[in-house]
Amino acid sequence: MSAEVISKGPVLGLDKFKVLPRQPKPTRKAPTKVAVKKDGISAIKGFVADINGPKVFTRDTSKRLPIRRLFGPSVPQMIDNEKIQPVVEKKAQETYEKRQEHQINRILERGR
Repeated sequence: MSAEVISKGPVLGLDKFKVLPRQPKPTRKAPTKVAVKKDGISAIKGFVADINGPKVFTRDTSKRLPIRRLFGPSVPQMIDNEKIQPVVEKKAQETYEKRQEHQINRILERGR
């Protein structure tokens, strides 16, 4: 048996990842930190603003406006990472085996 996984999707806002601070803090002096990967958190030149929910922005100039929203990778980009693929394949195989066993037991129980 074989399967093919196709993933489509837009880039994700940095607010979908671990961001410190989680809410806007205008008096904050420390840099905004974001953890896109599990291996660490890094400082970025940006800030958190509440525009229909907290989101991460950066300024294009030294002036107050314009601001630009910051984005991380999309789900297809994360899945395409060669370090991630073996982990995803292993988890998919475990889930498949577990579900297959469950379905076989369910069919056998119904036959009694």
